[in-house]
Amino acid sequence: MDRWDLEQARTAFLARDAAALESILQTAFPVDSEYPRIPEWVRYLLGQGAAPIADEAEDQQLAQSLARTAAYLTSPRPKHPAPRGLSGANLEFIADKPGSPGWSLMFFLNHLALSQVKPRRRTAVVGTLRNDGIYILEWIAHYRALGFEHLFLYTNDNSDGSDALLSLLAEHGIITLIENQLGEKADPEPKAFGHAIHLLQETRDFEWLLFIDSDEYLVPAPLYKNNINQVISALEKAYPDGKTAAICYDWRWYVSDMALTRTPGLLSERFEHARPHWLTKTMARLPDLMSMRCQHHPEVRPGYRVVDSNFQPIDMTQIWQRKTPVYEGGQMNHYWPKSFEEFVVKKARGASLTLQTNIFDRPYDKFFLWNERHTPNNYYPPDPNLIAAVHTEIAALRALSGIAEVADKIDQNFSQFVAKITDTRQLSDLYSEHLCEPGPL
Repeated sequence: MDRWDLEQARTAFLARDAAALESILQTAFPVDSEYPRIPEWVRYLLGQGAAPIADEAEDQQLAQSLARTAAYLTSPRPKHPAPRGLSGANLEFIADKPGSPGWSLMFFLNHLALSQVKPRRRTAVVGTLRNDGIYILEWIAHYRALGFEHLFLYTNDNSDGSDALLSLLAEHGIITLIENQLGEKADPEPKAFGHAIHLLQETRDFEWLLFIDSDEYLVPAPLYKNNINQVISALEKAYPDGKTAAICYDWRWYVSDMALTRTPGLLSERFEHARPHWLTKTMARLPDLMSMRCQHHPEVRPGYRVVDSNFQPIDMTQIWQRKTPVYEGGQMNHYWPKSFEEFVVKKARGASLTLQTNIFDRPYDKFFLWNERHTPNNYYPPDPNLIAAVHTEIAALRALSGIAEVADKIDQNFSQFVAKITDTRQLSDLYSEHLCEPGPL
């Protein structure tokens, strides 16, 4: 479907013009299996008839989403998002690989229905994590310190004790925990992002969503005083037309000087040296977002702009071209290498995926190739005010019933957890066997 057709259909839908909407959809989806029932679906979408019965399995899932959205719109909204959710293995199609040009009729109708939900709150995080128990409190505290109002966390197949900690955090209302059951066609992150955009009505309560992984930490520029709301207010002042759909933050790739073992402290305290990196992660305005199928950057409504951290428009046709990163307005700190001991966990996580094509099974030498030695020229220390705020948030989280005990247990068992992964191999032997000098990112 042409994205401009989609905009015309959106206009007809908002005008409650059933005849125009039917005509646009019949032109846009002439070979869709649901084509004969377009008039019935339009009437249902406009609240004028009963729901038809969808034939295909994917369409049935989307029809259920339409029903949930109708209920969400007609019932009093909950004050807080539900503590738990599920993204089943049968929902791999929601990773939305083709983007909106490849949407089915039902996919598009679901998008229209969700567009009726008006946000009441400003910001939330959508993140993925697995076997990241030793970082969970820091990661959550970081985003709470920046002023994000909620976190939707997708996880799967944890074996490091994370489930117990995440469950407690969900029970305390700190996060919404979503079990992300995996198949063989979609990797965890785009499936999670697709679920949050297309099937999770509660994310629509928030105007802006930040889409990230568990080793990514957004750091706004100092002029925003570590406050995400100041970023958004400045963006709205820079573009009062309301047509800025997303901000893409370039990675700053933090390195570890080839460290062998994990040391105490926050990631931002342990790693203060970094390499530039041209890839991005996105904070998007959900009403204008079509897809996060590419993970790193968004697909937005036609006629809407995407900007960099300095609020300069990005040419999205060139988004995959290497460029000089823009850090004036902020950056996405990416703690990828950490120590070799921690990289072993990352490697095992990627190797365990049962994807038909698995690009996440990184060889050991990637730890060294994508690392760097510390020098005065690559020293980028954190803001001490942000560090202090994160420590305060961690203390508040640890004060919640049961949190400190479970978090400490995960930390104490980390070395044993790594030993199980490496089996009979000594960590130092693996390190020495694969040691090499850094290469290009």
